[in-house]
Formats: sequence, C-alpha cells, structure tokens
Amino acid sequence: MSTITAILEADADGTLHLPVPEILRRGKLRVVATPLEEEEKREAPLTADEEASIMKAIEELRSRAGLRRRELSPQEQERRRESAMEALRQLRESNPYLDLADPVAWQREIRQDRPLPFRD
Repeated sequence: MSTITAILEADADGTLHLPVPEILRRGKLRVVATPLEEEEKREAPLTADEEASIMKAIEELRSRAGLRRRELSPQEQERRRESAMEALRQLRESNPYLDLADPVAWQREIRQDRPLPFRD
C-alpha cells in the first residue's frame, strides 16, 4: 500500500491541491485532513552549534564530491551585484502590469478557473 504524507495550506477558497503520483491515479483515494497543532507548525531556529555542524557537514560532502567553493574577487562580486541591480532596474522600468485595471479579473482570465466540484 502506498501512502502520501503532506502538509498543505488551504487556498483562500478553502480548497487543497495535492499532486498525486502516477501510481496512485487509478481508483479511489482516501484523504484525511488533520489540522496541525500550533507547536508542530513552528520550527525552532537553529542554534549556532547546530548551524556550524550543518555547515561542516556540507563542506565535508562537497569535499567528498570533489566540489570546491570558489571565492570571488571583490571586483567580480561588485560586477555581479551591479549586473543584478541593472536587471532589477530594467524589470521595474518595464512594468508589464501597468495597464491592468483589475488585477483579479486579469488573473481569473489568465488562469481560466475551472468550476470546483460540488460548488455552485
């Protein structure tokens, strides 16, 4: 028997979207929704020791795989930063959504919402 465990957030209209693997697309499925307790939702931040341990493990795995971290020169860092800033400036200036009078209507039209089962 195959089982999927997923934590989902409901859309504004109350629907949940669960991608189902090919193997489970035949026949009926039982779906059980159980609310998460608030304690389960919160993830405690990593302590400095935990973070250091994880970074050390990542470096060890990189080393085993033959991957090296390449340090960028200050000039290369600045060139990349300027390039990214220029791309963001061009995106802001292009403002492709400037002519949208009603963004919600536009989104509905683009998405071509399907009628939801058991809703009128």
